[in-house]
Amino acid sequence: MKLSPIWLLALCSCSIAAAAPCTLVREGNCRYALVLPEQPAQFEERAALELNHYLAKMCGANVLIEPEEPRVMVEIGRAAQSDDLRQRAAADEDGFFIEVTKRTVRLGGTTPKATLFAVYALLERLGCRWFMPGELGEGVPRIETIRIEPMSLVELPDFKSRQLLSLPEGSEDWALKMKLGGPSCPGAWRLTQLVPPAQYFQANPEYFALVDGQRTSTQLCTSNPKVIEIAAASIIAQHEANPSQTWFGIRPDEGAFCQCESCRALDAGDRDPFTGQ
Repeated sequence: MKLSPIWLLALCSCSIAAAAPCTLVREGNCRYALVLPEQPAQFEERAALELNHYLAKMCGANVLIEPEEPRVMVEIGRAAQSDDLRQRAAADEDGFFIEVTKRTVRLGGTTPKATLFAVYALLERLGCRWFMPGELGEGVPRIETIRIEPMSLVELPDFKSRQLLSLPEGSEDWALKMKLGGPSCPGAWRLTQLVPPAQYFQANPEYFALVDGQRTSTQLCTSNPKVIEIAAASIIAQHEANPSQTWFGIRPDEGAFCQCESCRALDAGDRDPFTGQ
């Protein structure tokens, strides 16, 4: 089958139009208008403000003035009309989606906070970075004409819990830019809380660490099958008492580790490059 030159030209034109980038700012002039839900949530309003703020900063302006006849509509949050992407993003409460065509940008999420995540993800694709809390850790490129390539994507968290301990005071904004969230993990249980020395040490000293030829109650002998059995049973019992807890954190106690032959056989021989131990 042969196509006439006119048909070939038409097909090529359609292909180029479909792949044309979306221009939000041209030579410092705003070309877009924001579309928010009729009653926007706090995070949806913040998403719109953050997008405006960083796009203005990128092109060196204090503010971007919305044109009377916008060429691009940016739909935020529940105003983002993409049922298919929204449904896919709903697999997680922090899931979000981004859809970009020549005339439309859609930024939405399962929740209003996830919509803010979508805005930060789009800004990252434009080159913005937040390496640490505060303005010192911020990297914003200078671009007078801001274009976005067409895209359609859904992003879901790789980890349910995305928390950092001991963040400095005032890091809440940075944590949102990093898309932190999910359930908080309480402190881990010590191994000897699972196999308490008060209950087992006197009758079964072999459950505990052999250090310099002596059994000590400060650590467990983790190669002992009975120790593993008791620890597992303790965790199972606590989960049965609280079925909503789907994970359990444990950590070794302070003090020297067991030096019995079975435990030493588990040691790969690696050393901490900082301590040499």
